[in-house]
Amino acid sequence: MIHYYLDKRKTQEPCEALRGDKDSKYFKFYNLSTLLHPFKFIYDILLEEFAKDLPMLHILMFHYVRNNEDYSYDCYARRFSEFESQINFLSKNLDVASPGDTEKIEYYLLRDDKSACLLTFDDGYKDHALCSKFLQSKSISAIFFPPINAVKGELLDVNAIHYLIGERSISKDELLKYIVLQVKEKNLRIRSFIGLPVTIEEYLRQGAVSRYDDASTTFIKRLLQRDIVDDSIRRDVIHKCLSFFSNLNISEHAKDLYLSAQEMQQMRLEGMYFGSHGLTHRWLSRLDAKEQEAEILKSFEELEKLSLFDKIQDPKVLCYPYGSYNSETITIQENQAVTYSLTTHVGAATGNLSSSSRLELNRWDTNDFWCDQWRRPTMPS
Repeated sequence: MIHYYLDKRKTQEPCEALRGDKDSKYFKFYNLSTLLHPFKFIYDILLEEFAKDLPMLHILMFHYVRNNEDYSYDCYARRFSEFESQINFLSKNLDVASPGDTEKIEYYLLRDDKSACLLTFDDGYKDHALCSKFLQSKSISAIFFPPINAVKGELLDVNAIHYLIGERSISKDELLKYIVLQVKEKNLRIRSFIGLPVTIEEYLRQGAVSRYDDASTTFIKRLLQRDIVDDSIRRDVIHKCLSFFSNLNISEHAKDLYLSAQEMQQMRLEGMYFGSHGLTHRWLSRLDAKEQEAEILKSFEELEKLSLFDKIQDPKVLCYPYGSYNSETITIQENQAVTYSLTTHVGAATGNLSSSSRLELNRWDTNDFWCDQWRRPTMPS
């Protein structure tokens, strides 16, 4: 069984502790840790030695890196001190590959006797400027994926939803009731988790299984991110929720939340790379081929205009917004000569940069490399 631990103040994301089952690579270390709890340094040494023998490429995904008590709302985040600890742990125990070193990346994708890690950051948050400076101090490069509409000052739907869910004065149950009321009053069309037309009553009877979220949070996220049909109608519901439950200044919030072009250009000078997270951060699998092609092609063009991407020297890397893609997305990327692409499928990455497998690389969440029980970095189980 996997146990989750969540700080009551929600200052960091829940994470998977070490497995205690017989099939886990860490079973012997997990049980040894129970005996050696007063002497964790012994366990640390054993785990770090064991980590060096884990094969394959481990691609880590970061979003927010911040301390929630410094903000007016909570979100799942890695505290900055935890981030520093995690990077120190990774650089000590694994080879940290540069996003631009495609030869090294392919080497580790194909190996089963050696391992490395690659660091990725989604959504273009201001937090990432501090991360960049810390990484530069360690001579480490990472790749960052800012959605173009966020760069231009638009608040992403996903971040508006994070605010609604994380604002301490807003009840998630009341928020969900308000969304359901909007659906009923306006007779809005909605789709199930698998894309079928359903009534709101049928929708709420679905099994809301999520790696981190409770049922109410999962329903809120899915309805406002995707399952209310028509992007403009869904976005209107989000704005009505913000108006009803808060007095958030949307443009100021976006300005405070996202990296500016100048900040990203400074990160570029610090040795960081940038890739596409779409033009407007949409679920690609819900778009037709023409719309997908525009989302991908134009996003790289905009990154190039901002001097964040060099089509001659840099790898062309796409990170799927929401982890969403389909066979058409793969075909479009092959035609556009995308170097490699990142999913939200959990696990170590394997593949070949000369085959289509390069366009479906797995990633770990930062939580998979963190044990909340002991507040320390670890290897995933």
